Amino acid sequence: MKLLYYDDVTPVDYEPPFFRCCTEEETHNPWTTNPLNMEVGNVNSKHLVLALKVKSVLDPCEDENDDIQEDEVSLGADSIQRDDSSECDCEVKLML
Repeated sequence: MKLLYYDDVTPVDYEPPFFRCCTEEETHNPWTTNPLNMEVGNVNSKHLVLALKVKSVLDPCEDENDDIQEDEVSLGADSIQRDDSSECDCEVKLML
């Protein structure tokens, strides 16, 4: 994650909590693959300008549920499974 701020108003020795200054090599390190770029949003106020942009090399179309059977849908730690014994295909039961 990169955190950028305005040089003309930020003290030279300022480093925000939980961040570190990057090395010269890190500033010029090219991406090894073409990343997905997303502009998530921004907030402007009298004292603050905040923008969130995401750059990721993870495959946005990769299905992390490839190992789940066709009749299951993942809901995080829980899953939903169709109840094949029901009269209607629209009923589901929650598997905890």
